[in-house]
Amino acid sequence: MPDFAQSPEAPRFPNRAIRLTFEYEGVTVRLVAQRRLAMVVPRSHAIAGYEGQSGFWFEARDASGRVLYRRIAQNPIRFDVEVFPGTPDGAMRRQSVRNPRGSFDLVIPDLADARTVALVSSPMGPDASLEPAKEFASFDLGGADQRGPDAEVKP
Repeated sequence: MPDFAQSPEAPRFPNRAIRLTFEYEGVTVRLVAQRRLAMVVPRSHAIAGYEGQSGFWFEARDASGRVLYRRIAQNPIRFDVEVFPGTPDGAMRRQSVRNPRGSFDLVIPDLADARTVALVSSPMGPDASLEPAKEFASFDLGGADQRGPDAEVKP
């Protein structure tokens, strides 16, 4: 499990941010919008020493691929849902979703050196969620209000 503690050496960022809006359907993720904002962004989690960890996080990277900002989060892409079947025991169960779809937003600091945002996750599915996380999508950061390419998610 990733360490949720903030890195003591993590720099503080300016009060400028970029809201990234993604849409997904099945195994395709698209960056559909970027918008610059005036807001305080949470400090970065550790940007080194997490190799082999499981979970989900996103990273802002410079042109050489160096991580500038990393934030651990709950995976916004769900291949299962909670179902309350109305049975006498009232127990919640998880049910697989064959073709998940939806949208989500992520916020990163507006850093002059940031060129890409990467989405990193353990394989999606109940049997692989503890496996080491790997990058599954990366998108170029253009200017505000840009549209981006599609990327395929590996479930």
